[in-house]
Amino acid sequence: MEKELVTMVQSRKEEEESQTGSLFHHAASSELDMDLEIQRYLYIAIVHATALRSHRLGASVVSDKVVRTEVSKYLRRMPKAMEGIDIPSFEGTTVEQMKERMDRYLYSTIVQSSAVHASYWEHKIIDGKKENSSTNITTEEKKEKKTIITRITSTITGFFIQIRNWTTSTITQTWTSITTTNKRVIAIELELKEKREMVVRIERQLQEKTEMVVRIQRELQEKETMVVSLREEFTASTTKLNACAVKADKAAAQLIVCAKRVRKLEAMINELQEQGGRNGADGLDFDWTVQK
Repeated sequence: MEKELVTMVQSRKEEEESQTGSLFHHAASSELDMDLEIQRYLYIAIVHATALRSHRLGASVVSDKVVRTEVSKYLRRMPKAMEGIDIPSFEGTTVEQMKERMDRYLYSTIVQSSAVHASYWEHKIIDGKKENSSTNITTEEKKEKKTIITRITSTITGFFIQIRNWTTSTITQTWTSITTTNKRVIAIELELKEKREMVVRIERQLQEKTEMVVRIQRELQEKETMVVSLREEFTASTTKLNACAVKADKAAAQLIVCAKRVRKLEAMINELQEQGGRNGADGLDFDWTVQK
């Protein structure tokens, strides 16, 4: 049964390697090698999870540089179990494809780990004694088998605990990010609302200013029309005044002529009066009064 399981795992492994490129190492030859192998795949799973966290879009491409950067940030330093191992390159692979492949890798690794441990235990010789039958198991062998099973179980349990911890951490970080984003969105929406109200207020003020400008322009046009009318009246009044001045000049000239005639008449009257006095009672006796 175990041989069939090993054969199945090996076949599954070769099939996946032909499809996606190998991430597996040579089959472990001892418990220590197998434990190291499990640790390596555990860290590969961490790399996978970290890359997924940074590239949530299924269509994005994860490069080898991104994977190395993420694992160095997540683990701070390369763990001892990863020494001498090439970090798998996911270059040219989308996140969804990488997720599917990592699921197959981890499944095959766990199955292969169990099969190799079982095969290793089956062929081990304890204290140089051979087993009398395949069903006869000594107390020491039972303890060893129990220890191996416990170790495998602990390793697998630790793996799932780390995955659970990572999932919890990711969910917490995501929720924190969502909460922070929501707060920022609310703040931005409030600021946007204030800006919109300010825009409406400015538009209303601008409309009022525009109406005021139109009213002032209309009043200015009316004033200009009034100024033109006053200029026309002023021109007409000036013309009339000039005409009156000309008439006044003519009247003054006529008055001067009349004054000269009056003075001439006064002289004649005075002369006649003097002549009348010399001629006696027969002379003319009248008084001339000239009002100037």
